[in-house]
Amino acid sequence: MHRILVRPAAEVLGQAAPMTMIGIDETRARSVRWVQEQNDPGSTWRRSNPCMTSIVDLDRSHPGGIIGLAPGRSGACVQGWLALQSSLFRATVQVVAIDPSAPYAAGIRRSGPVSLIWPHRVGLMWPHLRHAGDLL
Repeated sequence: MHRILVRPAAEVLGQAAPMTMIGIDETRARSVRWVQEQNDPGSTWRRSNPCMTSIVDLDRSHPGGIIGLAPGRSGACVQGWLALQSSLFRATVQVVAIDPSAPYAAGIRRSGPVSLIWPHRVGLMWPHLRHAGDLL
């Protein structure tokens, strides 16, 4: 998945412009599969990870949209993506909307100060969450 989608997206999207609100959610690219290395029939089977993490712009002063993709769905992938962004980007983000995910929240906290981590219950509610700034 990383080779097919995430790496090209990073090349096209580049570093995100500074914004005050972002949303983070996992995206399942396909069903779970078990794979074995093609060149080694004696190798063990491993579970593929069909998920990636999508980062979207929720700042009402911007047009919105996807600003990044990261392989997997863990705090480490969120932390890794945030580390690739500028220090200005990380300092500007005040609100992060996530699904109720302890790993995502931990990755965000490890990446720097954020005023509010807002867990939402329904995935991909980004159009509705764009009004979160009214709560601040």
